[in-house]
Formats: sequence, C-alpha cells, structure tokens
Amino acid sequence: MDNNIIIRFNEIGSTSDEARKLALSGAPHGTIIIAETQTGGRGRGRKKFFSPRGGIYFSILLHADKMKITGAAPATIFAAVLVCEAIEKICGFEVSVKWVNDILLNEKKVCGILAESVNDAIIMGIGINFETRPEDFPKEIKSTAGSLYPSGAPCGAKEELIGEIINAFLRSDPRGDAEIFREYKKRLSMLGAQIIVTAGKETFAATALDVDADGALVVGTDFGETRRLISGEVTVAGPR
Repeated sequence: MDNNIIIRFNEIGSTSDEARKLALSGAPHGTIIIAETQTGGRGRGRKKFFSPRGGIYFSILLHADKMKITGAAPATIFAAVLVCEAIEKICGFEVSVKWVNDILLNEKKVCGILAESVNDAIIMGIGINFETRPEDFPKEIKSTAGSLYPSGAPCGAKEELIGEIINAFLRSDPRGDAEIFREYKKRLSMLGAQIIVTAGKETFAATALDVDADGALVVGTDFGETRRLISGEVTVAGPR
C-alpha cells in the first residue's frame, strides 16, 4: 500500500463518489479513499449502505490497462474472492458469497461490494460491518445483517484486514479467470437452493442452478423456464 495514494476521511458522503471525481480528473491506478463513516454509502440499485463508525469503508480506483479483468461484473466476482480470502486469512472466519456481491458470515451479510465503470477505470467499493453491534443495525436490516466482530475486534485487526484486501487488489494475481471463477462458485451459498427472485416489478420462485461466465445467475422457475438474471434481489427460500 505504501506506494499508492491513500486519502483518508473522518466522514464522507461516499468513498466511491469521491473516487469517481478523482477518476475523471486523471487519478492514477491504485488510488484509495478510506472513510471512518459514510453518510451516503450505497449498494446496488442506489440502495443505502449503513455505514456507522467501526466499519471498514473504502474504494479503490483500478485502471483497466493495469488489470487482467475488464468490466464491472467480472471485477465484482474477482473482488468477492479476494475479500473472502482476506477475511479467512486475517480473521480466521469461513465466509460465503450470496450472488452477486454480498459476503456472508453465519448466513448474515457482513460485506457489500459495488463495482462501477468510469471511462477506462473501475471503482471498487468495499463496505464491511467490522465491529457493528447487532442492536445498532436499523430495524429493516437487523434480521439479515451481521458483523465480523460484534463484541469487539482484536487489536490491529482492522488495519490488517484493510491492508490485506488492498494489497490483494494491487498485486499481480497469478490465477487466471477460470480459476478465480471456480473459487467464486465454490463459495456461493445458494446454488441448488430454492429462492425467491425480485427483478424489477416481478417476483417469482425458482431454483438457483448456476452462475455463468458473465456473472449472471441462471435459475429454473417453477413454470419450467430457465432464466438468466443479470440483476435483481435473491433470497433463499428453502434448503438445497
């Protein structure tokens, strides 16, 4: 991390919005924006991402010519694998992925990932519930949100985890796309499960069958159709 531009904020609207401004002004590959709290943190579909103090919130500016991957969907898959590996290495927790961009610990969301394209760059936003207590989550997400260390983290673990994730993005990963994709699918928690899909104004029951090379979720509906989802909300309705 030492050779990269790191900009720290006590409070900011959104680290990704700040990264977008910097990208448009020509900021270099590996520029990092970190905040203690966000007042306008967001996830997919402009949904608000709860960002109190005690969490990890940062965005990395990645230039396509410096990366093996291009496009927001492959970048999200890559990011999910790197974040899972960093949490497992630094914290020792076994985590999984909920399609497309949520990291789960004990079936609770502890991390959201949002990749956005800006010209020839990708802004990778990472938000981790690091030490958030269960009682501090808003009531609308209490049943689905979790935290890595709800009772307090070991000394130094927060900066260690931030450093591990950032270094993972910026070092040259020897694995090819196929191997990264296998790692992603291995961690998916819903393949084979009965799910409820909400896509736009439509809600339907289905079985999660696969994820294709573009990151789309392939589902089989209760009406015998096979559908390919590139967006939408998915919840697990039954066991595999």
